[in-house]
Amino acid sequence: MEVARMCASASSSAVLRSASALSTKQMNGEAVRISMRTSDRLRTAPASSRPGSCRCLDVNWDPEGLLGRPEGPGLISRNLVMRKFKDETDKKVAMEKALKLEAEQRKAAREAREQPSTHSGLIEYFLMTDPVDMQFEISRCRPLLTDDFRRFLVSEIGTIRLALDKMTPEKELRLETLLTLQKTLEEGVVAHDKLTANISHAKENLVKILTSKDKKATLLELAGENKVNKGLLVLLDENIAAASYAGQDQMAEYMKKIREAMVKYITV
Repeated sequence: MEVARMCASASSSAVLRSASALSTKQMNGEAVRISMRTSDRLRTAPASSRPGSCRCLDVNWDPEGLLGRPEGPGLISRNLVMRKFKDETDKKVAMEKALKLEAEQRKAAREAREQPSTHSGLIEYFLMTDPVDMQFEISRCRPLLTDDFRRFLVSEIGTIRLALDKMTPEKELRLETLLTLQKTLEEGVVAHDKLTANISHAKENLVKILTSKDKKATLLELAGENKVNKGLLVLLDENIAAASYAGQDQMAEYMKKIREAMVKYITV
């Protein structure tokens, strides 16, 4: 009986060990299958979704060269400087356009004005002239600024002065305006006549230089007489510009060489 119990106990222990072993194998197999499924999911899942994963990108990766060279320090400062230069250039261009437009408008306004035919009309014409255009208008109206006109202006001033007992603020202003106009016209006529004479002499001297066989000797002769002056230089510059504009490059270069020699002997 004892032997039977021992055998039964052994058999029972073997069964239990067998069952335990089977259960362990099954558990191990299930664990392996779970591990394989987890591994498959991890392989197929994006790197960013993996637990504990870290995705690093190469910021310098640019095989096509689309991004250009990386800028070093001071980029903002350089951009500000370049923007300032661009703004200054734009301002300069805008200013030049504005000045050119203003000059064209002023020229058109000048040409649109009609010269008066009477002395009184000429006085009002000058009183309505912009101070900037005064010398231009004096030059244009110089044939009308005769002795008769000057006498008429003096008469107008005298008439207002004689009416002292009837002087009003309006007449006082008129008197001051006519006196200022009288002085301006006198000074303007003198300046115009002097400039005209200088231009006339400059033309003669320029022709003398250009037609001379010994230009250096001619320049020395004119310089000794103080005739190589700014008026002659300005006239030569105008001829150089006209030749260049007309496409006469050889003539322009020829006169430029004469100008270089003339500058050495120029007087005020």
